[in-house]
Amino acid sequence: MPQQTTALDRPLSLADRAVGHFDDRTVYVHSFSGARCADMGEGPGITEEDAAIAFAYGYEYVSRVVAEEPERETYPFVVGYDPRPTSLAIAEAKVRGMLRAARDLGKQDALRIIYLGIATTPLWQSAIRSFNAAGGVMITASHNPLEYNGWKYATANSYARERFVQGGSVLSAAQMKRLIKKTRDFLKRAQRRPGHLQQMMGDAECADEAARIMAS
Repeated sequence: MPQQTTALDRPLSLADRAVGHFDDRTVYVHSFSGARCADMGEGPGITEEDAAIAFAYGYEYVSRVVAEEPERETYPFVVGYDPRPTSLAIAEAKVRGMLRAARDLGKQDALRIIYLGIATTPLWQSAIRSFNAAGGVMITASHNPLEYNGWKYATANSYARERFVQGGSVLSAAQMKRLIKKTRDFLKRAQRRPGHLQQMMGDAECADEAARIMAS
């Protein structure tokens, strides 16, 4: 008789490993100020698991903005990063996730990535306001050691009770809490579809467009 295998016998998928990494509180901190990894390495590349988490966050961030502002004509997002050796690889994974979300939502022609490259956080925030962007992501681990890295997201210019509210602030605690949950849910769904996460991350069209954006 052929030997039967159980789930415990099968190798872990990328989605399985990414969920475990996401949930490892000795490595990742997910909070109102963003996400931070204490073991991103010394670059220039990052692990598949870290790339998957960055991709998923980018995907769900764009999905959140589109859901909240479905009638925007364009969705400009400002992407910047500090000079840590892993920042470029994280930025690429995030941009791919953002592009894939826009395509899945039928907003690929409305998405605009404003790629700053290496920038300070104040410059990134100023660019969000100046470009009237829908938001943005800054890849940074602030004052932490070199092997750390992470990211935070910003709000758009808006109006509250007919008063202008300047964008460029980090997401509120409630907004970030929802984004963290949505990102984890994305990875958990991928666990039920073997190979789907790799297919999304390796999408040639999004990869080519991300390379074009980041080379400009």
